[in-house]
Amino acid sequence: DLLKQTERIKVNIEALLNSGGATVDDLQMLIVYLRDSSNYYLTKQTVERLFPMTPYIILNASVCRTGWLIEIEAVATKKKINLEYSNYF
Repeated sequence: DLLKQTERIKVNIEALLNSGGATVDDLQMLIVYLRDSSNYYLTKQTVERLFPMTPYIILNASVCRTGWLIEIEAVATKKKINLEYSNYF
């Protein structure tokens, strides 16, 4: 089920972000790998609902495991407060 897999991916991403002291607000972009391009519009709606503030791209591609319909690669940056570099923020 594409929806359940995508929702589980969000849970996994949140757990990974939290382990590094980050949140979904720190996400900079997503690359969504979709096994079946006929699921494009459903995927687009779901990604926009689950990650409303994150830019993304959806690619039709093979995914890692045969039972998976979708994979998401996420890039996040956490702003570190360092006065030495304050002019760069």
